Amino acid sequence: MTEAEKTRTRILEAARGQFIQFGFSQTTVDEIASSLGISKATLYKYFSSKEQLLREIVFGLLRSIEAGVDAITQDERKDFVEKLGEMLSFIGMKLAGISGLLTIDIQRNAPEIWREIDEFRRERILSKLKRIIQEGVENGVFRPDFNQDLLVLMYITLIQSIMNPATLVQFSLSFSEGFEIIIRIVLEGILAEKGRARYLSPALRPLEKTR
Repeated sequence: MTEAEKTRTRILEAARGQFIQFGFSQTTVDEIASSLGISKATLYKYFSSKEQLLREIVFGLLRSIEAGVDAITQDERKDFVEKLGEMLSFIGMKLAGISGLLTIDIQRNAPEIWREIDEFRRERILSKLKRIIQEGVENGVFRPDFNQDLLVLMYITLIQSIMNPATLVQFSLSFSEGFEIIIRIVLEGILAEKGRARYLSPALRPLEKTR
């Protein structure tokens, strides 16, 4: 990695930390540069604006989620429940570091970027998650009597609202314990009798990786 690439990576990491801690709208380019001990002019050599920093951070995360979801989807050794369990686990772990407050901040203060984010996640990530759920429904493994869009929204909202130290400490839960509870509720709630009888234990195997 060249010095320029190292500097660029350091800037992205510092911006990500500032956005998560203080929010996108409350963070300035001056503060990001100051945290790195560089001038604002130096930062602007690598990124033209705070919005470009946000785009690169968020879309880097989304692309890594898409790649992981594709790998799980294409694994022919796994059935519907195992794939769904691993997808929920993988997506949740990736999203846990982004609070719901930051999401709301982006929606309110960077609406154009939010539209791009929402389109990417709907078309390139959540559509694949819903496809696995639908295949499970068609094969009698998952119940048909629930709204798939609502289920996905509930899951993402739970992850971003609960999976942070301030919330978990109120219930004396570790990260892995809180995460396991959320996925158990989602998976066990949508299993049909056929799926419950055949797949309940295998469905939860992916959770062991989070401990």
